[in-house]
Amino acid sequence: MKLLSGILALLLPAGAVTAQQPLFQLLSPKETGIRFSNDISETENLNVLAYEYFYNGGGVAVGDINNDGLPDVMTLEKWVSED
Repeated sequence: MKLLSGILALLLPAGAVTAQQPLFQLLSPKETGIRFSNDISETENLNVLAYEYFYNGGGVAVGDINNDGLPDVMTLEKWVSED
């Protein structure tokens, strides 16, 4: 019985769990002036089974690239034709 009590004591939280407030807020393209979409289309020959890193890469980075004191937004799409 002591073993069961000890296991339950470890599994039950010591206090009430409170939800953490989100660190970021989703903003619309209208609010930010940024329209970006990293669309990935799978094919029979180009997919996660044929290419392990299919979903890796692309995305968004923010930093002061040109040292003007303002955040610069850099976007990268992985599968873009050069048309």
